[in-house]
Amino acid sequence: MTKPTAETTAARQSVEYESLTLTNGGQWYDAGDITVPSSEHEAYFVQASIIGDNSSRWYALYARIKHGSDYYPDENGILFHLHGDSVDQHGEFMLTIPRNMSGETITVQLKANFNNCSIKSRYYTSWGHTPHCHR
Repeated sequence: MTKPTAETTAARQSVEYESLTLTNGGQWYDAGDITVPSSEHEAYFVQASIIGDNSSRWYALYARIKHGSDYYPDENGILFHLHGDSVDQHGEFMLTIPRNMSGETITVQLKANFNNCSIKSRYYTSWGHTPHCHR
């Protein structure tokens, strides 16, 4: 009988970026690069926490990952929202790349949906899911 693999995550890292202004108009903005450490994995995950300013109580944004000419989940990205109070707006999303990205650089891209958005900071945590077996 094969024993389960002890470690199922690889290439875990966190990066932080400062302010970014997104202008409504359908343009995608590069919102931070992630260089994936060299470590074997089957899939790669990016979890993002976005903090916007208080100029609007609600923002709708799109997010995607660009790698060369490939986009994850696709070229349209996913819709997420920033909600908040009179101080900050917060939003989170998670994207999956269904392949080994070992040693590659990927770019998180954001796009404003219907109004301009000033982002105070962006935090990305990423990790790979390693090949492993279960009992």
